[in-house]
Amino acid sequence: NWQLGAIEASLRQAGFQGEGVVLTEHHATGGVLRMLFPHAHIVVCDELLASAPQCVARTLAQARAQHRTALQITSDDPAPDAWWQAATPDGSLPQTQIIALPYRWTDPAQAQLYLEYLLYPAR
Repeated sequence: NWQLGAIEASLRQAGFQGEGVVLTEHHATGGVLRMLFPHAHIVVCDELLASAPQCVARTLAQARAQHRTALQITSDDPAPDAWWQAATPDGSLPQTQIIALPYRWTDPAQAQLYLEYLLYPAR
């Protein structure tokens, strides 16, 4: 029910060009992004696991060390603050961006898909 073309276009417009690392909170989100960006390295740090913050911190540290673009992204339900805070060296809660897209075959006034993300450019 996700409009894949609209997701891809929105993320490209936001500055993600399909290369680098994509860090997601759930396997379904990771699978969709794998289809849209086959050249990206997809990592799932399942938000429900206690080890998720360590996975986020490790993945983003590796992306920075390799000078790769990284996209940290969630879909639908917001990830816990700790999942986002693990991305910052000082543990602060970063300011995320949100994309709202209508579901296919659904009245946009009734429900929308929310993608919350942070984009870390290659350095």
